[in-house]
Amino acid sequence: MIPFSFDNDIHALLKTNALSLPVHKGEYIPPPDLAPYKSGYVTWGYDEFVSPVNSEGHLSSGGKQFVDFEIDIAVYADTNAKRIAAMDAVLDILQPVVAGKRTLLTSYVYGSTFFNYVRLVTSTHLFSVKTGQSTAEVAGILMSFACRVTV
Repeated sequence: MIPFSFDNDIHALLKTNALSLPVHKGEYIPPPDLAPYKSGYVTWGYDEFVSPVNSEGHLSSGGKQFVDFEIDIAVYADTNAKRIAAMDAVLDILQPVVAGKRTLLTSYVYGSTFFNYVRLVTSTHLFSVKTGQSTAEVAGILMSFACRVTV
C-alpha cells in the first residue's frame, strides 16, 4: 500500500485541457441528457506500483518515493472529429508540442507531484456495440501512458 495519493494532482492536471472537457476518474456513464457531453469527456484510471528500492532496501531518491504506473485515459465524443480534438487536448497536456514535435513530459511539477516522465505507450479506438447496424460506431479513444512520479 502506498502511503500517499497523487490522484488529485492528476485529476486537476487533466482538467486543464484546452477544451474544458469534463474529467472523471474510473468508469463513467454520462446521464441520459447527453447535451453537456456531446463535445466530449475524459475518464482515467491507473494501476500503480512502487519502484524497486536499492540493494540496501532504501529509496534512492533522497527520501522521496518514486511511483511507476500506467495511466489509461479515454476520451469520448459524439463524432470522430470531436474525439480527435479531445485526444489532442489531452496530449497537449501530457505530450506537449515543442519545436513542432510531440515530446515527453519530463521534470514537471503540478501541485505536490513531480512528474519524472509521462510517455505515450499505446492508443486504441474504443467501439460501442450496436445492434441492427453493419458497423460499430467509434465511441472513444483509449490512450495508455507509462509514468513515473516522485512524491
